[in-house]
Amino acid sequence: MEFKKPYILSVGAIKPRKGYALTLSAFMEIAEEFPALSYVIVGRGKLEAPERVSVLSDLAREDLQGLYENAALFLLAPQNIDGDVEGFGLVFLEAAKVGLPVIVTRGTGADDAVQNGVTGFLVDSNPCAIAEAMRRVLRNPALRSKMSEQSKLFAKTMSWDVQVSKY
Repeated sequence: MEFKKPYILSVGAIKPRKGYALTLSAFMEIAEEFPALSYVIVGRGKLEAPERVSVLSDLAREDLQGLYENAALFLLAPQNIDGDVEGFGLVFLEAAKVGLPVIVTRGTGADDAVQNGVTGFLVDSNPCAIAEAMRRVLRNPALRSKMSEQSKLFAKTMSWDVQVSKY
């Protein structure tokens, strides 16, 4: 499965704690500035998708892998809502493994999955902060390339073998 590049990728069930209301607002904020950019969300559930946003579910593993490999960046804005919290999240490591810069909201279990300013950005939980982080990555190919390399290195340090030996 392939989408016209460039696109932003999010992967996770469609529910309030995943923060899609925030990421969609942020995407719409930058959409005019990046007219070729689209947004691909992979997750089960219902979501009203504006123009240039695709919502997919039940993908084969190889299709999902292809989406990761061809995205410009990975975005998720987890929220802590009434005790429903985001854990560490393997999707962040899946994105890092293929070299995607990752943008994620701070104050959730995802904080440990991103090295702020190195592999991506930890941002405040609002559309303006998310949009600004997306702009920084998308406008600056050198930064995106550096974060890509650092993401791959970070993912290697988080492998099962490395973590088991640390334990």
